[in-house]
Amino acid sequence: MQMKKWMVILVITLLAGCGKLSSPDFFPQLKGVVIDATTPTQFELIGQTRQYKLLGLYSTPPGSAVEFTTKPLAATAWEVNEGLLARVDSSGNATALRNGRTELRGSWGGFTSAPVQLTIAAPVLRSLVIDPASAVLPLGLTQLLNATGHYLNADGSSYSGPVSETLSWSSSAPAIASVPSSGRSVTVTSVQQSAQPALINATATAADGSVVQGVSTITVLPPDLLQVLVRDAATGANPPFNVPKGALLNLQAKGIYTHSAEPLDLPGTVTWHAADPTDLILTLLPQSNGTVNVLGNVVGSSALTATALKNDGLTVVSSAPATVNVGAAVLQSLDGARITPSPANVAVDASLQLGVIGRYSDGSEALVPVTDFNWTSANPAIAGISQTGVTNGIVQGSSVVTAALKQVPGSGAASVSAPVTVTDAICTGPLLQSQGATVEATTVPVLCLACTVSDETLAIDNDLSTFAGINVNLGLLAGSASLTATAPGNVPVAVAGQRAGFIISRPPGELLSLALLGGVSLQTLDINDQVLDAATTSDGLRLTLLGNYVIGQDAYVLSMPVSQPFRKLKVSMNAGLATVAQTLQVNSACAVAGQ
Repeated sequence: MQMKKWMVILVITLLAGCGKLSSPDFFPQLKGVVIDATTPTQFELIGQTRQYKLLGLYSTPPGSAVEFTTKPLAATAWEVNEGLLARVDSSGNATALRNGRTELRGSWGGFTSAPVQLTIAAPVLRSLVIDPASAVLPLGLTQLLNATGHYLNADGSSYSGPVSETLSWSSSAPAIASVPSSGRSVTVTSVQQSAQPALINATATAADGSVVQGVSTITVLPPDLLQVLVRDAATGANPPFNVPKGALLNLQAKGIYTHSAEPLDLPGTVTWHAADPTDLILTLLPQSNGTVNVLGNVVGSSALTATALKNDGLTVVSSAPATVNVGAAVLQSLDGARITPSPANVAVDASLQLGVIGRYSDGSEALVPVTDFNWTSANPAIAGISQTGVTNGIVQGSSVVTAALKQVPGSGAASVSAPVTVTDAICTGPLLQSQGATVEATTVPVLCLACTVSDETLAIDNDLSTFAGINVNLGLLAGSASLTATAPGNVPVAVAGQRAGFIISRPPGELLSLALLGGVSLQTLDINDQVLDAATTSDGLRLTLLGNYVIGQDAYVLSMPVSQPFRKLKVSMNAGLATVAQTLQVNSACAVAGQ
């Protein structure tokens, strides 16, 4: 209904425009179709596209000034009579394919238009030039190829420029060098090295239908070295590297090549260079397999580089400087280590601190922290051992103590062992700080020049490997240095001949005898410092020096008989003209001493 109404309005409007009014019952009728003549029909380039429109021819009322009116139509079909010269799609887009003439038609509503002649007069491609004409590629690299065409115009002139025709590409040896099948510019990919080149062909069909070809020769060489990397030969780690002083670090050089992003072995000779040519911090020791052993000389930082040659045998590729930090010497294993003291002897009911002397990476020897070990005793009923390396005597006998590193080394020994001998108790009643005993030191500074008592509490710690020190220099006869141990209560005299005293020793290498210890005295005192019993080196019958091999050096019980209970036990070293620079080590205070 709406269509009829529209048609009536259209007819009235047309008649009114002519100054005449015809029958209101007139309806325009489609009489045919034509192609819009305003679109050019000349094509100057292959591949050029033009959009064509189809118009409907409608009748006009009788007496009209024009025979037909036109209106655009959506064609139901388009066609050309020579598909090799041009093609047209369903929307009327015509594309030039080859030089020549052809006819275009459109259809709608059972009508087909009169043909429109399309003329294609594009320049004719006469030759193709591929740039570059030849190339040499290391395996893994690519090469961009560009095509340029030489054209002949219809008027006989010529020019060179980009190829407008579709190019087809192919490789004579795609297993060596591959190429995309089409494109104005293409990228050739090297696939496999070969002494025989691959021919890359480009083919185009010219505007006159002739086939034109161009060629480029591609030769694929072995992959080339792009970058040198330095790695830890054992772990593959990247720099910076760390090495203890005196230790070796094995490094290797790897190469990044044109065909692989993964580091690969370098087939040629690798040259190593140190940033410090004087070998002050690092010494480089090249190995026959191409790696290098780096020796850390002193604590500090330096760098090294690795150098290799490219395929041409001339171009040098060097790594970035690889930093090597030399740290403090470390214990790498327990090879050559030993437990100290040696021999390890401890009395019953006494304790002894053990240690481990290890050889470090720089060749030095030093005590290893006792907490680095797990300590065990083969016979803990005879000699116990703590996790801090303190052994204690249980009963007389022997055992074997083992110190095993908590962190197992990569190579070498991980533990060290030594025998421990438990001897008869030479101090059956020690005065111990842990049981309430105290200790004090006294000197007479005016009469005893530079006399000192050091570390006095070590005389009541029940550890025979530690000691207090009494040191006297030249002084007057009344000058002295003393150490007094006080028991928490009176020490009873249980048996006749009971003795009291101190376990004493001298620094290693020094002999100990009563003659050399002239001026040494022992005293027992009550709580008010009243002397109860006393003996000096001049009283050889009362003062006894009993030698025992108990702590890895000569140690002695310096004792005297006591006749009555006492509270304090005092040892003094008297100064005098005959006593010069004497030192006495007091290892333990014995309220009750063995004979």
